[in-house]
Formats: sequence, structure tokens, C-alpha cells
Amino acid sequence: MPSKRAKAFRWVLNVAMPTIYPSEALCRTTLVCTDQEEGLIHALRGSMRFGGTLPNAKHRLDKFHLFILPWKDKVRIETSVSLTIYNWIDGWFHKLENIYEFNHSYIKLKAFLGMFNTNLVFINS
Repeated sequence: MPSKRAKAFRWVLNVAMPTIYPSEALCRTTLVCTDQEEGLIHALRGSMRFGGTLPNAKHRLDKFHLFILPWKDKVRIETSVSLTIYNWIDGWFHKLENIYEFNHSYIKLKAFLGMFNTNLVFINS
């Protein structure tokens, strides 16, 4: 990308992508994962509107920026409980398909945590 401005991302989404990909493929796109780049998100919102190049797409933050990056230096995985919690939450990004499955899994995680009288070790940043 020549810059991180919304203008550059709009050009990619509205000019370059329709030139490279057939409109049928763009219409079948249902999910776009990005980091928190403001220019990209702003341009995506315009492309995801009715009549845009990605009319059926939803936007989500990718796993790395949503989960790994904020926590990787803050949680020390030392105990089997901590590792279980980390793997459980990490699994939400691979196995869950809707909010009902997430809520069910979250309730089970809270019940699991209730069985232990332990704390996660947080490292000050």
C-alpha cells in the first residue's frame, strides 16, 4: 500500500479488486478480517454497503490483533489452569460459528474457573 490513508484503501477496494476479481466472487465474500487500521476500516465500511464491492461482507478484527497482541506480554502461562484458559479462549477463534456457541462456551469457562481458587499471573507492562 502506498499509504495508510482511507483514500488508498478505497482505491484498492473499489477499483483494483473489481478489476482483479469477478463481481460474483466479491459478492460471495462474507468476512474480512483486519487489524485496527482506521483508514482500512473506514474504506471497508463503504465497500460493505448495499451496492458496494463487498455487499455481503462483515468486518472482524483478526485473531492476532484482537487476542494475541494485547495479551501475549501480559499473561504468563505457567499453570495448567492458565494454559487451559488460554487454549479455551484461543479455540473461540477456530471452532465457534455464532453467538450462541460463544455464550455456551463462555458459561462453561466461567464454571471451570469457579472450581479453582487461583489467580492468573499478570505481568506489568
